[in-house]
Amino acid sequence: GEVESAPDYVAVQAVPALPNGPPTAVAGEDVVVDGQAVCSSDPYGSGTCMPCGSRIVILEAQESNDPDGDPLNYHWDLLSGSATLLGTESDVLEITLPEQQVTPGNNASQTVEINLTVYDCRAADDDTITITYNCEAT
Repeated sequence: GEVESAPDYVAVQAVPALPNGPPTAVAGEDVVVDGQAVCSSDPYGSGTCMPCGSRIVILEAQESNDPDGDPLNYHWDLLSGSATLLGTESDVLEITLPEQQVTPGNNASQTVEINLTVYDCRAADDDTITITYNCEAT
């Protein structure tokens, strides 16, 4: 503030923002996984079954797209059910479904819902997929 200097000028020009089309999220088709539990019985009408083991399901969001060609970011969320997710910030998600217990003559089923959010720098889209894991006592 004690020494004067020559002024410096800056030109600023406001331009309208480029249009942005929102991306489209594609999580894929719903998935059904079938398993069989081997059961044994005894003459008294009871028995035991081995569980249907854990299963791995791979989901790919590679069909998701952006009309402007903007780079996409991905985020997967477990909405309901029991599963372990690996790669939640990637276009490929690995889901591990836990093993299921059954008893002779009874089947089990579990459902998992997973949401995919795809976003570019200014917009986002969601798609939800359902995975059903059936365990049949044999």
